[in-house]
Amino acid sequence: MFVTIHQPEFMPWAGFFNKIVQTDLFIVFDSAKFKKNYFDNRCRIKQGGAAKWLTVPVVGRDSTQAFLDVAVAEGDWSRKAWSTLQLNYRGAPHWAEHEPFLKDFFAPGRWRRLIDMNLAFIEYGCASLSIPLKLRRASEMGVSSAGSRLVLDLCLAAGADSYLSGAFGRDYLDEDSFAEAGVALKYQDYTQPPYEQFDGPYVGPLSLIDMLLNVGSRGRELLGAK
Repeated sequence: MFVTIHQPEFMPWAGFFNKIVQTDLFIVFDSAKFKKNYFDNRCRIKQGGAAKWLTVPVVGRDSTQAFLDVAVAEGDWSRKAWSTLQLNYRGAPHWAEHEPFLKDFFAPGRWRRLIDMNLAFIEYGCASLSIPLKLRRASEMGVSSAGSRLVLDLCLAAGADSYLSGAFGRDYLDEDSFAEAGVALKYQDYTQPPYEQFDGPYVGPLSLIDMLLNVGSRGRELLGAK
């Protein structure tokens, strides 16, 4: 069983999905602490020829809050987000294909919890590119350790014999512990290839939505899927 673990980021970039493509099981790290000013509640889209942030405002962003407890703020932010996407992407080749999902995704009052919103997009991205997705939530796996040991214990609870870490895992994972437990430790090595963008020279990496709207199902190849 080849496993990867990641926080369920908001409309993540292609590299996030590349980890799913390579593995058998995606463990949603929903028990992790929510990160302010990170990709947990924001992503990058192309706007005016440059990468700009698209952000979901949330309630209670203190450093002790678990991801699964983060609530989406009320207000008209979703209407503004939808308008921003329409303004910048309605000329994209695959806009009509994804417009119904995006319109519903950003419907006012559609979401209460950030994790539900983020997972909905992750599932949609995988389905759109015919990427098999099998997932489990860390919060439901009965593991309570911390740090590198937590990652290893989640792998063991899932019956993993291999774990795919992000490149930064080299900075904190205890490689000897993985070896002793019989879990092969591998590190992601992925650089997103540039692709055609309808509104000018390539800007990236951006949210997967930019790739879907510009190149459609060909994005599967750009993720490294076979």
